[in-house]
Amino acid sequence: MVIFFVVLVTFAMLHFVYENILVPSFRLKLRFKLFELRDRLRILKLEHSEQISDELFEYLQDSINRAIKILHQIDVKTLFWLSKSIEIESVLSEMRIRNRLINECPIGEIKQIEQSLTKTVGYTLVVNNGALLFYVVPFFAGFVWLNELKKWIKILVNIPDSEASKIVHEHPVMVA
Repeated sequence: MVIFFVVLVTFAMLHFVYENILVPSFRLKLRFKLFELRDRLRILKLEHSEQISDELFEYLQDSINRAIKILHQIDVKTLFWLSKSIEIESVLSEMRIRNRLINECPIGEIKQIEQSLTKTVGYTLVVNNGALLFYVVPFFAGFVWLNELKKWIKILVNIPDSEASKIVHEHPVMVA
């Protein structure tokens, strides 16, 4: 019972440190990255106003602004509810149009901005769900360890007596 309590307190402390100390600084860094992407996009639009369509500029700027606005809410739960609440075909057709705009743009840095945006939002998803690792990793490690243990028990039970005798005699257990 004491071990269980110590484990719970340790998890609570790790969760507190991660969520209240590390995550805010990670999010701030990601937010600054998004601001940097938006600034690069705006500078490119000023420098190459004829080559970057207004539709493409608005799409990318709105995407970056949305990411900034919901940065703290990007997590597995949000993705789950998103997948349940949108009509996927209309979103996919809109994505095809936007991908065509990006691919047709002669400015290569536009594609880099879009890729960086996607990568930054992916990092945000990892950061916002990082505390789950404290709970999920030990569970899966225990599950893997238990399966490995079952495998070796099965081997021990099913090996011939001659092999089992060799193992037992080569590695005797010392009893005090």
